[in-house]
Amino acid sequence: MKENLDKFSIFDQEKVIASFKIFENEIKKDAAANTLIKNAYHYIRKGNSRPASSVLFFGKRADSPIDCYNKAINLDFRNSAHAHYNKALYLLSNAGKSTSFNDSKYHLRVANFLIETYNKNNVLALHSAIPASEKESLLSKKLFVA
Repeated sequence: MKENLDKFSIFDQEKVIASFKIFENEIKKDAAANTLIKNAYHYIRKGNSRPASSVLFFGKRADSPIDCYNKAINLDFRNSAHAHYNKALYLLSNAGKSTSFNDSKYHLRVANFLIETYNKNNVLALHSAIPASEKESLLSKKLFVA
């Protein structure tokens, strides 16, 4: 590695070190704000796996499912239909009993809007892949939001 550094001039080495310091500061800032992970899907899965009660995780209070879904929504609103849908389900469950039915309804409507606006082609492709016999079963269970 030493010979690789010798190929650069002092100016280049200082530039690389300065760039690394900027990167290091960004990482430290994100770590302090608990925003190191910038993947919305990570937070959706994290919210799905969280228990209803607050738990300690390495001595700190773990994020609630609502916090996780909110992070996912804030990171990638356009692709946050799953986060809105799961948040609505959580709010409707006993775990989210302190919230209102209207909040759940709102998040279901937003999920429906996002699917209709941005993901309709994907949904149509999914529907074409499901056999007709299974579609009737799924529709009878009212899994789709109208």
